[in-house]
Amino acid sequence: QWNKSSQPGFSFIGGYLMFAAIDKDPQALADFVELARRLVAALAPAYGEIRSMAVKGWDAPMNLQLRLPDVPPISIYGREYIELFGRDAIEAAPFQSVERVGEAYWLVASESLREGVGDEARARIRAHFGEDAFMANGKWKYQDGRAPRFDLSWSVA
Repeated sequence: QWNKSSQPGFSFIGGYLMFAAIDKDPQALADFVELARRLVAALAPAYGEIRSMAVKGWDAPMNLQLRLPDVPPISIYGREYIELFGRDAIEAAPFQSVERVGEAYWLVASESLREGVGDEARARIRAHFGEDAFMANGKWKYQDGRAPRFDLSWSVA
């Protein structure tokens, strides 16, 4: 049903992997991450992330039209963020690893999904791209920020 009063939004794919499954089969996490990488290559998302629901702040609301959420262990920056930040800045960012997956960048800030990203690493990454591009330290009620202009004209509510 078309509802012209609805705000346009982003398409979304979500999933989770229980720690019990990882503890039972350590390969489960690698398989989960590989599945996410294949989805990124196939779908060319604007943004994506992998983070633990056990880490404080995982459930903070996000508004990509205003700012990125605080730095998760794995970030995926698609075309809009490549245009916003520039390839050189993304490739020089202080992540543990930066690589291309399809048309997007796969950015690892922490190998530990259970523990999340340390304060110093998050601060270095935010400083590199600009503090105004991130919702930081559990804050999420920002009124302004630095974000791409997304074309949501195709969006169906």
